[in-house]
Order: sequence, then structure tokens, then C-alpha cells
Amino acid sequence: MRKHASETGLAAASLLEIFAAMIQLANDFIQSGIEADPAQRRRSEIIPSVPGYGPLTDASLCAELPELGSATPAEAAALAGLAPYACGSGGHHGRRRIHASCCMAATSAIRWKPALQTFYARLTARGKPHKVALVAVMRKLLAPLGALLRDDCLWTPESPAAGSPA
Repeated sequence: MRKHASETGLAAASLLEIFAAMIQLANDFIQSGIEADPAQRRRSEIIPSVPGYGPLTDASLCAELPELGSATPAEAAALAGLAPYACGSGGHHGRRRIHASCCMAATSAIRWKPALQTFYARLTARGKPHKVALVAVMRKLLAPLGALLRDDCLWTPESPAAGSPA
């Protein structure tokens, strides 16, 4: 027996409402965990101040990359899975969730931040594949973020950590 189109539409709408409520509960749980720890709360203020980093990347970096701010830029890139290791099929992949979060932040930054858009365009114009240029942008975003966390300051356009990515 076939269901009427309006019945399936109502069922789909109900499921979407349930999923939206579940997502909101998860977000609230994550946010309460960040708010409970003063150090994480401060990190959560600094990370989204950098253009390209939003609430999801903020939560991912707070949870998955606590070394950011005390690690060197090369160490942070390796931990995030952004270092160019030759043994790509081996076990040195970094933390994949961080890699995915950084990828989304870089994609956003390429679209909305002119300096990184120019940097990305210059790399692709020189024949670099999209993924190579994207990882370069990810590293350009991660390095100043580590410096900001180390120095405990917010990103500003005049910030020394926000120097030209060229």
C-alpha cells in the first residue's frame, strides 16, 4: 500500500526536526565541555577570531589538538596531518578529523580572505594541484593560529601573527 505524498512529507519533516534537535543537543554538550574548562574557553575565544575558523573547527581544534600553541608550526602541521611525509600509505596521517576541519577552514578562507585567495591562485597558476595548494593554505592558517594561542591574543588584521601569507 502506497503512502500518500503528504504523509511521507510529514514523516520527512518530523525526522528533520528530530535530527536538528539531536544536533543541537550535541552542540550544547560540546559547548558546555568547552565552557567548563577556563583554558579551553580561552582557546575557544581565540580560534574563531581567525578568518576561516568557525565554531566546528574551533570545537575540533580544542578537542583534538591541545598541543597547538605549544608546538612548533612544523610539529602542529604534522599533528594535523598536513606535513608532506613520503610514507603516505603508512601510519603517519596525523589526526584526520583535524585535517578535515582545517580543509573546510581553508576552503572558506580561500573564498573570503583576499590574501589567501591570491596565495592559492598563485600556487595553482604555477601548476600545483588543487590539493597541494589547499594544504599550503591550511598550513598558512594553522601557523599563525599556533602563535596566537601561544601568545594568548586574538587575531587582528594588524597582528604580527597575521602577516602576509605571500
